Amino acid sequence: MENPPRGHRPQSLTERFPSSRKLNPMNATKPYLTSELELAAYLKCRGHKLLSAKLTGKIVTFEFGAENGIRKDADLYFGGVEVSARELFEAHRSLRALIQQVKEHAFQIGSEKPRNEHHHSR
Repeated sequence: MENPPRGHRPQSLTERFPSSRKLNPMNATKPYLTSELELAAYLKCRGHKLLSAKLTGKIVTFEFGAENGIRKDADLYFGGVEVSARELFEAHRSLRALIQQVKEHAFQIGSEKPRNEHHHSR
């Protein structure tokens, strides 16, 4: 793939991330996944329904419903669309709190697992 001219700003998600899913009817029924906090906050701010937040390693992945317009909104985000700073900040803050809860829950689950300690009674 040829490098874009200096100063060129990608205008779409597929231009910025060529390997990402392109807009097509098959993707319309699949949940929208992202591990980017800023994009997730933007989508939440735009009213898209957050279905889950899952921890994989140290990364939290946000899963949004496959509503109409979510992929278009993602493209608009990467294109530099403007939104209310207050709404975006509120969504960002709530997702940061959710990330903390997901990580704490994973830690608690991990610390409750039985340990493979060998105790011999004599």
